Parts: sequence; structure tokens; C-alpha cells
Amino acid sequence: MARPRDVKPTFVERRKFLQQGALAGAADQAHEAGTGMTFPGFFALVANRYLHESGAGPEHLAMVASKNRTNGAGNPIAAFGKEVSVEAVLQSRLIADPLRLLDCSPITDGAAAAEESGP
Repeated sequence: MARPRDVKPTFVERRKFLQQGALAGAADQAHEAGTGMTFPGFFALVANRYLHESGAGPEHLAMVASKNRTNGAGNPIAAFGKEVSVEAVLQSRLIADPLRLLDCSPITDGAAAAEESGP
């Protein structure tokens, strides 16, 4: 049901709208945005091409995901603070073949900073 024009959107609705806009703007506007493809779908195409050209298999992708989660487990403020086995990655839900849930990165608002000082 449509919301009347005189009723302001909730915080959650505004946040969702901003997230969708940010994701839409993250795609290459000239080559990707017009296709309607999702990021998991796009990266699945890239992963399939890599697997085809390199001879690697899904277990190699799972090794990368497991290694990344293991590295993050040592960080107390990491988005995911637990190690994940290769087997767990391979058993997670298929999102966009060959990518599984634990292969995919979440939508987050990460940031980085660098401080420089000197004379």
C-alpha cells in the first residue's frame, strides 16, 4: 500500500533508500548499471571465468573465504569475528553459482583513515 504524500518516511525507509542509491551508484554506470545485474551475479560471472581459465574449483574459492574469515577472527571489532572452515563455506547456501553465502561480502559501511604528520 502506498504511503500518503504528507506522511514522512521512517528512519528505516530512508536508510534503505540511501543504501539502494549507494549500491546503484557503485556500479560502472556506462557498462554495468543498465543491465540490471546484481553484484553477486556480476561477481559470479567473474568467478566462473576465473575458474574456467585457471582450472581452479569451488574449493579454492572456499579456501579464500575461510582464510579471510580466519584473518578477521583476530580483530575484536571485525564484522565477522569467527573462523569458518572450508567445509562450512562449501555447505553454505548457493547465492549465484559458484558463489555461496560465505563467499559473499555483506553490505557494510566500512571506512579507512590515514594520518600523516611531519614538519
